[in-house]
Amino acid sequence: MIFYKYPFEQYAISLDFSADLGAGNSIAGISSIAAVNDITRLDSTSQIVAASPAPAISGTGVTLTVMGGQPGERHTLSVRVVSSIGEDYEGKATLRILRRGYTTVDDVAGLFPTFKRGTPQQNPPDELIQTFIGDCASEIDSVLLRRFNESISQPPYSGNLVAWLAALPLPIEAANILEKINRFGAAVQLAGVLASYGVSGVAKLATQIEATYVEHFGYLNARGKDGKPMPAGPYDHLFDSQARTESPRPLFGGIGGAETDHSTPEDRGEDRAFGRNQEF
Repeated sequence: MIFYKYPFEQYAISLDFSADLGAGNSIAGISSIAAVNDITRLDSTSQIVAASPAPAISGTGVTLTVMGGQPGERHTLSVRVVSSIGEDYEGKATLRILRRGYTTVDDVAGLFPTFKRGTPQQNPPDELIQTFIGDCASEIDSVLLRRFNESISQPPYSGNLVAWLAALPLPIEAANILEKINRFGAAVQLAGVLASYGVSGVAKLATQIEATYVEHFGYLNARGKDGKPMPAGPYDHLFDSQARTESPRPLFGGIGGAETDHSTPEDRGEDRAFGRNQEF
């Protein structure tokens, strides 16, 4: 069983033990409730399970309130109960902390016209699509921190990626690029799941979506499909004002027309060898 939440959300979830209890048996008490961060393997009960309202028995299940967490985290919840006939059972659930990302579930799902959302048995659920968005957004953030760390780490941002993005010279244009990369990256994962559910027309569309994602993520990442470095991409100037940008202007700006001047040094009264004006 998997539950999804954003860091700011706090709500009740329930773990059901009806399959364990059987007829004539019931939950007599809660032995323990614990949470472990799946990445650090450290106890996270106090950060994830709210003390108030306290966990309680509700029919054949146990209800508890989840809270907090950081984007991208995954926690394993363990609930142990003792039954009315003295048997012990343990129920487990996964709690995934979502992050917003640069795009939305609507935009990602919108790439698949035959995907029916909002049905009682919608597969995959919106929460899983949001997970795909968060996964891809984390990859984008990693690239931004690696490639533009010099400007991100300097004051006034001092490593704050969100503040740095908001202060970019062209924040809307940069945000549009990140949204597109995030949308297509999440859609690559979604396509695989939709194909497993037998959604029609996914295979061919998935190939096109993946090609678009690989191309544009490569521009941002400055890496090719083989992982080798690429020249500065067409998006770099949106994130760093000192990045090299292709320009249609003639070499040296063409202000003085020097690049089209066909006169010789002698015509200009200059020493051919040393480029100095000669005195007459």
